[in-house]
Amino acid sequence: MPVKAHSDSELLICIGAQKAGTTSLHAWLGSLPEVSTSSSGKEIDYFSRYFDFGAGWYLDHFSPAKPVWLDVSPNYFIVPDLAERLATLPIPYRVVLLVRDPAERARSQHRHSLVTRPDTTALSFTTELERNLTYLTNGFYGRVLAGLEPLLAKDRLRIVWFEDLAADPASVVDSICAELGIGSRPSEALLGRRSNASGHVRSSMLQTVVHTSGTVLRRAGGERAVSHFRASRTVDRVLSANRREIGGAAGDDGFDMEMHTLRAMFRDDLRLAEDRTGLPFLERYSGECVPSIEDPGSEPA
Repeated sequence: MPVKAHSDSELLICIGAQKAGTTSLHAWLGSLPEVSTSSSGKEIDYFSRYFDFGAGWYLDHFSPAKPVWLDVSPNYFIVPDLAERLATLPIPYRVVLLVRDPAERARSQHRHSLVTRPDTTALSFTTELERNLTYLTNGFYGRVLAGLEPLLAKDRLRIVWFEDLAADPASVVDSICAELGIGSRPSEALLGRRSNASGHVRSSMLQTVVHTSGTVLRRAGGERAVSHFRASRTVDRVLSANRREIGGAAGDDGFDMEMHTLRAMFRDDLRLAEDRTGLPFLERYSGECVPSIEDPGSEPA
């Protein structure tokens, strides 16, 4: 398929492991008028599933009238030759890698499993860890960065700390927009929205209707309409009332492992990430000063 002309557009690809903030970042950046998102939803998965379809197929998901195209997918996190695949693109691109304290991220993934997979509700964290190695591998940033080294050399890769995104989303989003030359910013109401947090719902039917409606609208090209809908106070109150957060106290989420034991499993990889980037991965995530922050909360419709 031929690639249509869009030399003035730049592609922003955001990758990150599950529970690292990709849903929030997609909602915030996707609400901006200068940004084109895929009509098929957040995750096109071109580089992870449909690379054989070719760049023309991929780029046809975006509007050539918009200066910035946004593709967000946690699935790109596990593509070993991502840098080589990116190099085949005929337009300028840059990559944002979202990272989170790997121990807290693993615990959050387990919370998410308790909600989305009923078969895990009776399982402790330790038991599920033995069955699901992604609890660990999704936090191995050093391995991922080893494959992205060509992007580091070309200054095309930016690392965003999830903890900064959760604590001050406006500042992080503002800096990304400034780099892209985007003048507008997400609304304060939307920035205050936490996306994809782990929790139980009181009415699964209500949750299903909201999520299904959002998916249909996104596939019809209505990403901005979805963002405005989610930013309304009425919708916020309804969804908040329907959510029962999983408690953070020990044992509330089946977490039965000492945090220092879990952190030790990531130490060598964090050292590798630090060596690759010169950034303080060990200092941030060694455990002494790591704040426990739940995901930046309710899934945008």
